[in-house]
Amino acid sequence: MFYNKKVHILNCEGYLNDSGRWTESNEQPTIVKTIKADVQPYSKELAYSEYKFEKDVKYRIFCDPCNLVNLGTLVRYKDNDYTVVHIMEWDNYMVVLIDG
Repeated sequence: MFYNKKVHILNCEGYLNDSGRWTESNEQPTIVKTIKADVQPYSKELAYSEYKFEKDVKYRIFCDPCNLVNLGTLVRYKDNDYTVVHIMEWDNYMVVLIDG
C-alpha cells in the first residue's frame, strides 16, 4: 500500500440541544490533523462481500493507527467531507470506511 493521499481529520463544533441530540454549530469544521493514507473507491456491495458491512460506503482508507479516527468522525478528502462509518483495526494499520 502506498500512503500517497492526504486525508484531513476534522473537528465539528456543536452542542447537545434540549432534546439531548447533537447539534452542529454554524461554524465551518476545522482541520485537526492531516494523515497520509491509501484511499480507494469503494461501494456497499464490496463492503458487504469483504466485511459483511451493509451500509453505504464511498471510499476505503488504509492508514496508520490514529486515535482521532472514530465512528462518526468527519474527514475531508478531495475537498469533500465524509463520515467514518466503519473501522477495522489491525496491528499496524487501520481500514476505515467512509460515506458522504
